[in-house]
Formats: sequence, C-alpha cells, structure tokens
Amino acid sequence: MILTVLKIIGIVILAVLGLLLLLAVVLLTVPIHYRFDGSCGEEIYGEAVVNWNPLLLKATVRFRDKKPEYMVKLLGGLVLTNTGKKLSWLGRRFFSSDDGGQEKKKPPDKKAKQKVTGVVIDDTIEGLEEPKYREDGETGGKSGISGRAEERVDSSGGTEKKKRRADSSGRTEEEKEPLFSRIGKKRKAFSEKWNHFLEKLKDVGKKKDALLKVYHSPRFAVAKKDAISYIRVLLNILKPRHLQGNVQFGLSDPAATGQALGLLSLALPLYDDYLVISPDFEQACLRGNLSGDGKIRLFPVVKLVLKVIFNKNLIKVTKKVQTIIEA
Repeated sequence: MILTVLKIIGIVILAVLGLLLLLAVVLLTVPIHYRFDGSCGEEIYGEAVVNWNPLLLKATVRFRDKKPEYMVKLLGGLVLTNTGKKLSWLGRRFFSSDDGGQEKKKPPDKKAKQKVTGVVIDDTIEGLEEPKYREDGETGGKSGISGRAEERVDSSGGTEKKKRRADSSGRTEEEKEPLFSRIGKKRKAFSEKWNHFLEKLKDVGKKKDALLKVYHSPRFAVAKKDAISYIRVLLNILKPRHLQGNVQFGLSDPAATGQALGLLSLALPLYDDYLVISPDFEQACLRGNLSGDGKIRLFPVVKLVLKVIFNKNLIKVTKKVQTIIEA
C-alpha cells in the first residue's frame, strides 16, 4: 500500500516537472515578434506592436493626433491601457492602480436617523411640542432648535472665513516679500547646489589615480573586450529582419544642407541597404517614413545574461570601481 502511494506521488511529481520543463522550452524557443511603422511630415504618426503567442501577449503603442495611446493584452484580456476601455479581471486585479480594492459607497439608508442639535430623532418627529407663538409672531418650541443650529452654522462659517483670511494673509505676506530678497534666496540655494557639485568633482579628482590604475590594468582590457562582444551579440539578437525607410530633409541654408549630407554620407555603409536619404536645397523640411519588423528569441538573451553574470573579469572590475567610488 505504501509503495503504491509513493509511486503515485512520484508519478505526479515527474508529471509536474515535465510540464514545467515543457513550458520553459516553449517560452525560450517561441520568438517574440515585433513590428513598427512611423512617418513624419505635416503630422507625426507612429505605431509599434509586440506579440508573444505562448502568453497571448499583445502590446500596442500608437502616437497620433499628438496623443500617445497604449494597449496591453495578456492571456487575451486587456490589462493596461489609457484609451478608457474596460480592463479584464486580470488587469483590474494585478495591473491597475484602481483595482477595485476600494470599498463601494453604500446607498443611504432610507431609515437613517437625522441629527438635530445633538438630539437623534426619527423621520416621524415625535416628542416635540407644538410650536408656541409669541406676540411678535415668532415660534417658540421649534425655534430654539433651529436657532441653535443656525448659530453653529454661523460659527462654523465664521471659522472658515477666519481660515481663509489667514491663508490670504499668508499669501499676501509672501507676495509682499521684496523681489531682491527672493532673488537672494534663490541665488543662495543655487550656490549651495553648485558647491556640492564641485565637492563631488573634487572627490572624483582625488580618486582619479586609482580609477586610472584600474582602467590601464590587463583585467580591465579583457573585461572591456568581453563587454563589447556582448553588446554586439545583443544588437544582433535585437536587430530587425526587415527595415526600410525614406527620409527627405532640408535646412534653411542650402550650404548647411550640403554639409549635413556630407556628414551623413560618411555613415552610408550603415544605412545604405535600409534608408534612402534625399536632400531638399530649396526649403527647410523633414519628411519621411520608417518601417520594419523582427523577432527575438529568449534563449540567446538568457544565455547572454548568464555569461555577463558569471564573467569573472566584469565582476572584479565592477566591484573594484564601486569600492573606489564609495571609499
């Protein structure tokens, strides 16, 4: 009996581990697809979309009519947006700041009791005497209650007026402060910040020799080489598969436009296969469009992150620089 139970527990554990392993493989191998499109002219328009099928994730960011819009869907439900659309349960529960945790206001009870001059009475006002009329026509019984209430209203109104007067007097005192005095205070605050900045620079200058020693060390050279190779690998992972664009620009001075075109021609090998740049020597303008798409797999990203984390040269150089700065 015990062996049977242990077998069942082992099978369940293996099944759970197998499902987790399958999920990890799917997440690491299924790529994240992205695409973007933008144009610049009389109006600026841009759109970027990211899709990841294992989690049914779709993120859309748009810029049109001078307003940014974003929508994020997870597991098919809307979880983040600024368009005013209704969020799904997942979005209200985990992603929204106004997640419904606030208690809803209860409707007022029809049988709620009213408070009059500290005495609680029911809707059917019982126990009050009939109003007695004086010779001048004023009532006696009920007027005492209403009079005291009016006195409290007047006193509360008086305190509010006093507060307003105090606030207004405080503002007027600040406004009445001489202009040169306010300028002097701002100048003093700026000088304090500037002196603090100079002290930091002096502190860095004192540590310059130690930092230069680390910079010229063989370990830093190796770490620098590794960091450059990691950046190249990351750019190769993130680069789009297709990229094309057309840019037309012009400056107010035709000579300046020609100089800018000469500078851009130096970087021609970088964008020759993707961008077409056309100068406009007649007017100042900037028009064009750019579009592209690509995909990112998480397995190379995780592999690169692990390499960075366990690189001994980067770890030792970073710790040494941090120790020098914090000393």
